[in-house]
Amino acid sequence: MNILLLSHRVPFPPNKGEKIRTFHQLKHLSELGHQIHLFSPYEDPTELAHFNALRKTLCKSVEAAPLKHKAIRLLTGLAKGQSMSVANFYDKALQQKFDQFLSGNIVDAIICSASSMAE
Repeated sequence: MNILLLSHRVPFPPNKGEKIRTFHQLKHLSELGHQIHLFSPYEDPTELAHFNALRKTLCKSVEAAPLKHKAIRLLTGLAKGQSMSVANFYDKALQQKFDQFLSGNIVDAIICSASSMAE
């Protein structure tokens, strides 16, 4: 299966709650032979190495996008009437990459690691 995984944090290294859960889901699906396409925002450029590690080991493809400053994200969300959790992890560039991927690929399933990514 072609599975698109939307994660609100890069799930590597698996060193805290939401990363541990998402990493093990990703690992399990990959071990079953599924093609995983990971989409995730990031806050710190040092996280790019973690995306690269996942691209080399568990993911068929990885799309990452830097988030704007947290205060800007939350104020924008407030102005738009969004929930703070949705506003905190939304990135327009990542949304465009996601939309482009869907328009050119067949996806069997989409998994959201958190409800904040579903919108």
